[in-house]
Amino acid sequence: MRGHRLGHAFTLPLCAGHHRGQWTEPQRQFWRGVGTPASIAAGRKIFNKRYGTEYELYLVVQKDLMLAADWPASKVFKRAS
Repeated sequence: MRGHRLGHAFTLPLCAGHHRGQWTEPQRQFWRGVGTPASIAAGRKIFNKRYGTEYELYLVVQKDLMLAADWPASKVFKRAS
């Protein structure tokens, strides 16, 4: 369902540049030598094409942190009774 978030346990650690397009000067210098960076704020389709989907990035983070890669079947969670 669009507009629903998975919650804090599924947050991806992005720098301000990849999240909002706010690059630091050292990052700008790095990207000048490598190509054009993408940010989610500039367009999720471009970001996903370059870096992978939210799910794919989540799996990379979980693997790097040596955590389980469980993904909920639905983004809509039932409220506790």
